[in-house]
Order: sequence, then structure tokens, then C-alpha cells
Amino acid sequence: MCPHMFSIILVLFSVQASSLPKNDSFEDSILIKFIDALQDEKTIDSWMKDTQRDDLYFYDLFKGITSKIRDVLVCIHTDKFDVFKSLIMKANMILDKISYPYYETFNIIESVKRIVLINDDQNLKNDAFDTENLLTDILYKEYDSIYDNLESTINQVGLILDSKKTSENYEGLKNSDHCQKFKPKLNDQNLSSTINFMELSDKMIEDILPVDNNTNSYVEAHVGGLKRSRRCVGSDIQLFIRERYNLVCPKNMWQYLKIFDSFLYDLIEIDLKNYFGKTFVCNKTTAKVLSMLFHFYSEVKKRNTKYEIIKKENNEYQIKWTLSKKASKKAFEDFWMKQEIQDLSNLKIIHKIGSYGLYSTLRSDYLDFRQEVVNLHLKSVEERINDAEDEIKDLETKLNSLRDEKKQLLDDKMKLLNENDIKPVKTKLFLLSCGHQLRFEDLTKFYYKGYTKYPKSFKCPFAWWCGPVYIVGCYDADLYKIGSEIW
Repeated sequence: MCPHMFSIILVLFSVQASSLPKNDSFEDSILIKFIDALQDEKTIDSWMKDTQRDDLYFYDLFKGITSKIRDVLVCIHTDKFDVFKSLIMKANMILDKISYPYYETFNIIESVKRIVLINDDQNLKNDAFDTENLLTDILYKEYDSIYDNLESTINQVGLILDSKKTSENYEGLKNSDHCQKFKPKLNDQNLSSTINFMELSDKMIEDILPVDNNTNSYVEAHVGGLKRSRRCVGSDIQLFIRERYNLVCPKNMWQYLKIFDSFLYDLIEIDLKNYFGKTFVCNKTTAKVLSMLFHFYSEVKKRNTKYEIIKKENNEYQIKWTLSKKASKKAFEDFWMKQEIQDLSNLKIIHKIGSYGLYSTLRSDYLDFRQEVVNLHLKSVEERINDAEDEIKDLETKLNSLRDEKKQLLDDKMKLLNENDIKPVKTKLFLLSCGHQLRFEDLTKFYYKGYTKYPKSFKCPFAWWCGPVYIVGCYDADLYKIGSEIW
């Protein structure tokens, strides 16, 4: 080994990072040395030279992964209660059984687990650092393992993209004379696809994280996997309101997603309840790893879980993980009562309310209806008057009575047309995207028929031909009763 390069690594492994919060225990000394070494790219360069990997075609990917491994190690080192470490150590991911959004997480946590095991080994803590050569040997072995995992990941992407290949014949195929001839090109293609997959996955998790300080993001990690998981910002009830959440995994990423073979993960011994309600404070990289672990555990353990992420100062994130429960009817109603529509001018509104148009928010509908009813009564009275004049001319008393009734009806009509005589009911209405409106009592039916039957979309309760609808918001309105039952 080059003496100069050896001295660089030795210094990095010997000096503790002054910028890191320290535990007093000697047990974390190896962890600290790895954190220091992974921070310096010169250790990667010396490892490449000494192991004859100068032509490492995925150098940038390798460097990026080691940087993220370091970020996670920093959080493990500062976690006084070892909760985060425990969560990682129990995550036994199998590369060819997980979906590609987990590939980067797999590479990170596999390295972290190896380093933590070295750190926790009592004999190594007591004796290993007595010899200088062992310092470099430990780091080089870890770089070798990171290299092997990344190469396996790139090969796995090649298998995904060529469904005709299988893991059994892939090794023989890639070592054939034909493949060796085109190996550089194949490597570049698979590497490009791997980087693209990881960038898509990173963007997916980036969209989960809140942008502004002290902003809350909520995510439901669904047993059905990433494609059924949901995210929202603001309040967790929005995870259960169709028009207020987004899917964690956009549809353009669904093509290569796998369903976990749960029996392969039966040996993962983890009681999720031990981690529910715990607060994790971590850097951005670790927040992303935690997020993916929550989705992984939710799917393999068949439990819908929910986690809250709050962005704090200094680009740190506070995360809490819990069991996911559907929103109650009261929470649903309380949420929509607060969603006030400020401007109705550009919104479609169908003013008649109810299956038979028994209510309206327009006074003109009310007046038209009342006038129609009065006219029907007048017509009936006119017919009775004509019959009376033709058949009972001698019944003057009855005729006069009918005329008095007609006069009274005409007077009533004039009163009804007087604006001061109309007394609407003050209420709050909920506007649907189709233009129909719900009263508060209709909101309860809407909840049971729609939101409790996830994931089916639902149609307007008053006009099924309107197609799937959602609630836009609520507003204060004057409601006039125009149904026939008021008479």
C-alpha cells in the first residue's frame, strides 16, 4: 500500500470528529472512526487504487451511497435510546424480493448493519485498534461489501428490465464470450437505469418531506404497498379524504413494483408497538431511510401504519410513527365545517337541494314555487265558483263564501310576493364538485356511503350521472323550503 495513502486513512481513523455530538461510552469509538473516514473521498480513492478498481464505472453512485451511510451513522451515534439502531438492525431486506424504490435503502442499511455489528463486537472494541493495519483492513472490507451490494443492485436492475432473464441463468449469461464483448455497454445501460430508478425513488420520498419549517406532513404506509400509500400536508384526517391526499408512489413508477412474499419475512422478529409513539429527530437522509423502513415494515407485517414528519430548524426532521386508523365521522364533519369557501363567483352551483328539489338557495325559486301553488288553488276555486253558479244559483250564501275565499287567496298571494314576508333559514351548505350541495344531515350519509368504502369513488347522491364527485368546501347560505310538504 502507498505509505502516503495509508497515513491518510490512519489519521482519519484515529481522530474523532469534533463536530459530532459525543456519547461518553468507548463503545462508539469505531462508529466515530467510520463516520470520520466516510467523510473523506480520499479513502475511497486509496481503496480503489490498492484494490485495483481504478476503473470503477459507478464511482459517483458509490460515493453518493457512502455519504448517505455516514449520515445514518451520525444519527445512530447520537440516538441515546438505540431505537433507530434497533429498527435498522431488524430490517432484513432481500434484494431480489424487494421493489426498486427500496434499492437505495437496502444498500444503505446493509452497510450500516455491518458497521454497527463491528462496533458492538466486544473483542474488536478491546483489541482491534492495537494494530495499524487492522484499521485500514476494516474500512477496505466495508468498501468491498458496499461495492458488491451496488454491483448486485445494478445487475438486479438488468434483470428487471429484461424479463426473459432469470437470476439462475444470469450469472452464466453475463460471463459468456458474447456478453463479455459488450460488457462495458451493458454496464453503462444498467447503471443508467439504476441511477434513474434511484432518482425516481428519491423524488418520491422528497415529495413526502415538508418544505417549510414547523410544517406537518402525514403519510399512511399501507399494507398494500407503496402504490396504495397516501400522503398529505396539514392534518392527518386528510389522509382519508380523497380530494385532499396524494399517492406516495405516482403511477409512472408502478410498472416494476413487486408485492412482497410475506412468508419470506416471517423470520423478521419485530414488535411494531415497541416503536409506535417514539420521536425520531434526524437529518434528511435518515428521515428518508426511516420513511422507507416504515413502508417496508407495514407491508411485510400487514399493518396499516401512519407517520408524521415535521421539519425543524437546521434542516432536521422530527418523525413519529403510529398505527393508522380511519377518521371518525365526527372528525370528518369537523374538518369540512372548517373548509370555508371564500369566493363562490367562479364555482358551479345547482341551487335546488335534495333528491326532489325540496330546498333552494335562491329566493326566486321560493317565490316561483309559492306563486305556482297559489295559482293552483285559485284555479280550483274558479272551477268551484263556476259549478256553483251553474248548479246552485239559489245558494247565495255558499257563493259569497267562495268569493271571500278567493279574495283571501289573492291577498295571501300579494303577501307572499312581498320580500319582507320571506324568512329563510340560516345554515351552512357543502358544495360538491358537480355543483350540487349537501346539508349537514346529508354530510353524514355522504360519509357512510363514500368515505367508509375506500377505495371506491362515489357519485353525486342527487344525480348519479354526474360521475365521481368530491366536496369543494362549505359556505353560509339562506335556505328556502320549496317542497310540497310545507303546505
